[in-house]
Amino acid sequence: MFEEFQLLLDQDQTGWNFKADGWPQIRDAVEHSFRASWELMGSTPRCAYTAFQVFGYDFMIDAAYKVWLIEVNAAPCVTERLRPRFAEQLIRLAIDPVFPHTCHPLLAAEDTTEQQDDLDPAPDFELVYRLTD
Repeated sequence: MFEEFQLLLDQDQTGWNFKADGWPQIRDAVEHSFRASWELMGSTPRCAYTAFQVFGYDFMIDAAYKVWLIEVNAAPCVTERLRPRFAEQLIRLAIDPVFPHTCHPLLAAEDTTEQQDDLDPAPDFELVYRLTD
C-alpha cells in the first residue's frame, strides 16, 4: 500500500518514509477522532447486535511532511477500480467473523478456497481503534 507514493518521495530524495513517518500520524489522527466522537455517534459498547460502518478519512501532507486531517466521511466514495477488492475485504474482515460460512448449510457446502486464495492475505484495512469494555 502506498508504494507508488514512496517511489515519488524517494525520487525527490526527501528522506521521508511514509510507512515509518506518515502512517503513524494517520493512525493517531484516526484513533483520536474516534475517541473524541464516540459518545456523539450514539453507539453503546453493549449493543444487542453487531454492526460496523466504513469511514473515509482525507489527509494532506504539508511541505514539512506533517500529516493533516482534512475531513471524515461517513459515506465514503470508493473509486470503481477499487470496489471489488474493497467489497471482498470488507466482507472478509467485518461480516465473515460474525456470520461464518459454517452457520449456513448452503455456504458451508460451497468450496470457497479458490475465492479466498484470490484475496491478498494482507488487507488494505487496518484496525486502528477497538472499543474496550
